[in-house]
Amino acid sequence: MNKIKINKYLVLLTVIFIVGTFFRFYKLGSIPPGPEWDEASVGYNAFSIAQTGKDEWETRFPLIFQAFGDYKNPLYIYLTAIFIKFFGLNIITIRLTNVLAGSLFILVIYLIGSKIFNKKIGLLASLFLALSPYGFFFSRISGDGIMLSSFLVATGVLMEINYLKSQRFLFFLLSIVFLMLSMFSYNLGRIVSPILLSIFFLINILNSQKLNKKLFLIPLLIILLAFYLIFKQSSLSLSSRMQYVGIFGANKGLALEIDEFRGHDKNNLKSRLLHNKLTFTGITLLGNYLSHFSTDFLLNYKDHGNVSESHTPLLFMILLPFYYTGILFGFKELFKKSPKEKRSQIFILLFVLLIAPLPSTITEGAPSSKRSLAMHGFIELFTAFGLVTTFSLLKHKLKSNKLIVFIIGVLFAINVGTFLYFFYWIYPKQYGYMYAVRENKICEVIKAKYQQYDQFIFSRRIDGVPYIFPLFCLQFPPEKYWQTRQSRFVDGWHYIDAFDKFQFVDVVDEKIFDKLAPNNKIALFTNEEEKKTILPLLIEKKLISPDQQLIMTKSLINNPKLPLYLFTFRL
Repeated sequence: MNKIKINKYLVLLTVIFIVGTFFRFYKLGSIPPGPEWDEASVGYNAFSIAQTGKDEWETRFPLIFQAFGDYKNPLYIYLTAIFIKFFGLNIITIRLTNVLAGSLFILVIYLIGSKIFNKKIGLLASLFLALSPYGFFFSRISGDGIMLSSFLVATGVLMEINYLKSQRFLFFLLSIVFLMLSMFSYNLGRIVSPILLSIFFLINILNSQKLNKKLFLIPLLIILLAFYLIFKQSSLSLSSRMQYVGIFGANKGLALEIDEFRGHDKNNLKSRLLHNKLTFTGITLLGNYLSHFSTDFLLNYKDHGNVSESHTPLLFMILLPFYYTGILFGFKELFKKSPKEKRSQIFILLFVLLIAPLPSTITEGAPSSKRSLAMHGFIELFTAFGLVTTFSLLKHKLKSNKLIVFIIGVLFAINVGTFLYFFYWIYPKQYGYMYAVRENKICEVIKAKYQQYDQFIFSRRIDGVPYIFPLFCLQFPPEKYWQTRQSRFVDGWHYIDAFDKFQFVDVVDEKIFDKLAPNNKIALFTNEEEKKTILPLLIEKKLISPDQQLIMTKSLINNPKLPLYLFTFRL
């Protein structure tokens, strides 16, 4: 009987894993559309590493990738370089690392749930994760190693749970390694992982019958190495990233709000007490933190225009009550007379869930689904725990227990079906314009007509970092790019003004004609606003004929939100 039961769970887990993996890979190259800006940057840097061992700025195997000046973490790019080496540079290869991490996440959550609770809870948690809208979205974008970092944190937690069960030192060592790796894939790991490591050390010491020096020495060396590398990264201006996204600073919204309130209240005593840095920052941080547990955030009623933020709910509506009850039951378990090992494991799960929002809490735009992604998986675990425990407590009181389970199952299926319809049909149409559609349309033209033109001119009114798209879509040789590149560094950001046949200008006006070589055939890309000034100029200089004017005034993209025009002429 026992053998049959184990096989049943394995079969169900296999089905869940296949379904979850299928939906993560289905239309991976087109939903979301792309590549968007960060994806193109990650892809070209990985391509450059695969080809030359250097990034786009000619640094050999860097600890941090300068990219646009936003300093991208290295692990995701190096893993992506492996796929590019074997399968070439394309939108699927640059998303493969995250999508594989998202798929393997299903198995990790099953193992955590089955080891701490039971196989039923583990299976339910893996099902909820396999169909998680949150997981779908972040497994399918590659701008950062977001899903990879979250997966590594969860795997580190799994290894620690294995250590508490078996007391095998290897598991503790693996836990340290996975958590350290998460710190080099996305910045949420920089906050979550060190806190977890401290707690793991403390728990392991308290649970040890005999203090083992190995418990300190080898992991400590690994941690010191990781922090040394992070220190080396910081010397490359990584700290500027926090200045850019954090809520602190004299010119940040928080400081400006304090000044505004004080000005409104004429700096009276009440205002000085409530609207000072300590009080106002504390209230703001508390509000930011608690917002990650609100229905508004979990069900995602907020519409925004950010390619790196999910437009899908973190949790289906039917599961929301069980998530909250699961957290309550989790705290209740801590005070039961259970074995110390079991209470330590549940404490770890609660602790992860409670510290996961911290990276989002201290940055602007909180609550952020992207920066709080360490909650992923643990939300599903507590939801499954809450669901199973609730029905276990009520099974003797409910006459129609099976009917209620059936109704919840039907509502869950409706939630899933509605989401799948939105994600694969509505979402690309409604939000596709955000994913560098104009830039990728330009790439189509360039790929088709690269040999026909002597020069391609981009207006930065279309995009602030347009250079990365021709590099990506042409798989432009890094050595040739370095030889022909004209760049400048302004306020911490890199600007490429030209390379090869490409020129990138802040404004398209009459001055650009003075810099162009005679007899060159030009392709000029601009937007609606600049078209109004450049079109009469082209006609006046007789660079295009009146017949061509009708063609040129037609947008390359049939979308009023995305004006894009191509003018072709010969000087």
